[in-house]
Formats: sequence, C-alpha cells, structure tokens
Amino acid sequence: MRSLPTGFRYLTLLVAVALAAGFFSTYIHVPSTSVPLGNWGLKYSDIVYGVFYPRFLVVSDSASRYWYSPVVLDELMRGGNLCPVPYVDYFFEYPPVVGALWYLSTCTAFTLIPRVSGAGYVEFISAVAEVHFLVNAVVLVASMTSTSILVYKVLQDTPGLKGFDRALLYLTLPSVLLYTTYNWDSLCSLLAFSSLVVLSRKGNRWRFIVAGVLLGVSIATKLLTASIALVLFIYLVKLGLKRGSYSRGYAHFLAGLLAGGGLPYIALLVTSPRAFLDFLEYHSTWYCENCIYSIVIHDIFNPLHRFIAAGAVLVLTAAVATAVLRKDLEEVPERVYRVALCSIGGVVVLNYVSTPQMLLLVTPLVLVALNGIDLALYVLSDALNALIMVAFFSDASIRAVLSSLGIPVEVRFSPWTPDSPVQWLAYARSALLLVLLVRELKRLYTT
Repeated sequence: MRSLPTGFRYLTLLVAVALAAGFFSTYIHVPSTSVPLGNWGLKYSDIVYGVFYPRFLVVSDSASRYWYSPVVLDELMRGGNLCPVPYVDYFFEYPPVVGALWYLSTCTAFTLIPRVSGAGYVEFISAVAEVHFLVNAVVLVASMTSTSILVYKVLQDTPGLKGFDRALLYLTLPSVLLYTTYNWDSLCSLLAFSSLVVLSRKGNRWRFIVAGVLLGVSIATKLLTASIALVLFIYLVKLGLKRGSYSRGYAHFLAGLLAGGGLPYIALLVTSPRAFLDFLEYHSTWYCENCIYSIVIHDIFNPLHRFIAAGAVLVLTAAVATAVLRKDLEEVPERVYRVALCSIGGVVVLNYVSTPQMLLLVTPLVLVALNGIDLALYVLSDALNALIMVAFFSDASIRAVLSSLGIPVEVRFSPWTPDSPVQWLAYARSALLLVLLVRELKRLYTT
C-alpha cells in the first residue's frame, strides 16, 4: 500500500489540531458550560455577553438604549415568531459583514428554538443565545483553521518544517485559543491574510481584483485593515507607473476593494441611514480602551486620546508608505507580509481602542514575517494579551493582593483605568509590540 504524501499528512494533523483548538475556544465561551476555573474572563465573549444579551435579555434601559423599534422587542417578549433585524430594528455597532453573520445566526436561533408553553422569556433567550453563539463559532473556527493552513502553505517551500511549525504555533498561542470565538477578528484576519496570499502569487491575471475584493470584505468586517489597503494601493500605483505590464493592477485592486469594502457600507447607508450615522458616532467617540496614551492622560474619556491616536497612525502610515515607495516589493513578494504587518500592527498598538482580540489581525503576519528573538517577543506579548481578559474580572482581587504586599494601589474594581493591573498587562503588551514594530520598520527601510 502506498503511503500518503508527507504534505497531506501534515495538513491532516494541522486540521486535527485546529479542530481541537476550536473546540476548546468554543467550549469555554459557550453560555451553557460552567465558568472555567471560576474566572469570568475566560467565559466572557462579545458575541453573547457584550452584544446579544444587552439587546435581548431585557433590562431597565435596553429598549430605549438600543432599539429603534421597541414594538418589535415587545412583540418578541410576548411570544411573537419573528427575527429582529440589526441596524433596522436595533442599534448594531459592528460593520456590515459582521451584521450579516449576526442576522444569520440570530435568525437561525430564533427559528430553531421553540417557544415552549410555560417557559419564561429569559429561558427562551438563553437558549437562543446558545445557538446564536454556536453558529458564529462554526464560522470563526473555520476561519482559524483556514488561516493556519494558509500560514503552512505560504511557508511550505522554506527549509525544514518551518511552515508546519509556524502553523502549529498559531493554533496554540494563548490569544488565538482565548479570542477566536470571543469576537469576529479571526474572520477579518483570514480575509486580510488571504488577500495578501493572492497578491503575492505571480502569474495570476485575476490576483489584483481578487486581492482587492478580499481585503475590502475584511474592511467591511473590521475597519482596521483599511490601513493595509491604503499602503498597498500606494505601492500598486507606483508599480503601475514603473512597469507597463502592471499599469492596470492598481485599478483592478481599487475596483475589487471598492466592491468588497464599499458596497456593504453603501448597502448599510441605504438600508438604515440612522444606523450608519450611529455606527460612525459610536466608533468616533469611544473611550481609550487599553490604549497606551492613558499612561500620560489618565482620564480615559478625554477626547485628546483620539486626536493623538489619529496623529500617531498618520505618521506610521506615512512611514510605511515611504518604505514601500523606496523598495520594489514585486521582486520580493514576502515583503508584502512585512508591509502589512507594520501597517496593521501599528494601528492596533497606536489606536485609541486596542482591545485584546485585535491581536488576531497581526498574528498570521508575524508568523510569516518574523524570526528568532522577534518571534519570541511576540509570543510573550501574545501571552500578556491573553492575560488581559484573564485578569479583567478579577481586577479587585488582584488589587487586594497587591495592596496586602505593600504595593500602593487602590482596592476597587476598575480594570479600565491606568492604575489597574489589567492595564499594566496591556501596557507591557503594547511596549513589546512597539519594539517589534520599530525593528520591522527599520528592516523595511534597510533591506
């Protein structure tokens, strides 16, 4: 009997590990399981506790705070057989691709869960939340699995087992395990990373438009990947002006980008102008969440955080764009990943919102682009990033322990403020990422 090809065996093993990692991430976050180790930071997910329950598990102000059509919520509570529409019936703060997945998952749950006679609304919504979460988890675990396979494929031709080792490392990183089914960043990460894989493949006549569409859809999933799109477009314009054979590359990329990223937002604007404006206001007025600027400006609600972040991101983008204009990425396709790493990595660190799940946008690029001490530092930053949520709901307890050891810290629950050990973890993570970013920017300019 002929043995299976080595590559197939590695892929099979990789998928098996990915499914195990996905099961772990799903199990700890699924609402019906017990709280892991009694730590709510391991249980919490934005998918259920951050977005679903605040809208559907009715509290005193949920109708007035979130619902555009309170009558729909009233009908649902009275036993009506309906599926409320995000953006139309209630405020939804995520971009349209996430909104479409959300509508699919909630409608699936509302359809599959029967209204049992005598059962209360809370029991019904809890059952709906379970199915809703699992539908999202299937998509997110599939995204994580696909990303690991792409990491393997990109590095498959490198010496030794680097591709397999890096893909395996991706699946076992603490932040990947904790945050894959926590929010929708793993889906966005897959889309953005896929666009770079397509773009770096020579000889494919459709690669520019396909890469643009994929990156555009990622922007319609999470806004941050727009930083990658801007820098890549600048480079493709340069390439088109320099080489006649690439004269249409930037136009095709832009067309794909506008189709994949622009049309979903236009559809949202047309469908519900109010929801679109509320979406913009929500993201433009959010507080300094885990941002590095709170070290200096302690008031996390100070609007100055947003202005400083905008300036820092602008300077970073200019620096990366300058490096791109100085080098010919087409001659070394791998540099595309390094440019993307600097773009999105800088935005994640320098933004006034730097939530821990955002690191998933950076991880595949790190595994492809970095080696040695840089990779080790990133693994350390990933571990610190995972500890942010592990420590979040234990903030008061950690403060109490530190206070008993003589460390001057106020004993209270306030994981958002600079005096919190949770923020100390965020600062340490960001400091390591900044070191890596500076080192990688230097390499972009010198190699």
